Amino acid sequence: MVSNQSDPEKYLKPVAGKPQIFLAPELISPAKFKNMKLIPFYKLHDARYMTY
Repeated sequence: MVSNQSDPEKYLKPVAGKPQIFLAPELISPAKFKNMKLIPFYKLHDARYMTY
């Protein structure tokens, strides 16, 4: 996620019919990941992930 805004949460868009799942295409780079869904960390159980 990339932003120089003081309130990037205004770019989060809820996914209809999926509670706690969001899109943020204006904040995500590179372009090939623009449709990546943002989910709560606890839902990643038994999944591989990376954090920096």
